[in-house]
Amino acid sequence: MDEAEPNLKVTDRRHFTADGELRGDAPSPSASPAVEAEGHTAAAPDASEAPPVNFSSFIISLATQAADFISGEQKNLGAARQVISAIEMLKDKTEGRRTEDESRIVDGILFDLRLAFVGSAKGSKS
Repeated sequence: MDEAEPNLKVTDRRHFTADGELRGDAPSPSASPAVEAEGHTAAAPDASEAPPVNFSSFIISLATQAADFISGEQKNLGAARQVISAIEMLKDKTEGRRTEDESRIVDGILFDLRLAFVGSAKGSKS
């Protein structure tokens, strides 16, 4: 097979050598931003950025907060009740617009949080 070699150019943009020394030919910081349309520049995306938020990850985030309020170091059942109510509100407001997976996640999370809330509330009153 006679394949033409791709026309690629690889540029090392690392500022340090393998030994940790600063490279003399390292690109300047002003050269690293990506150039966008209409002459605007934006910084290159950071590898540590969080993934985009979707409905399921947002509900799971709220559930994590509620669970921490229910059984965390600083127990706060009032705050837990408020977060659970917010998840219930989101469930009502998104009725008919959720996927089956999203509905299953919301229903399961609400069941688990309500059960943990009642158990914690009963345990703290005795």
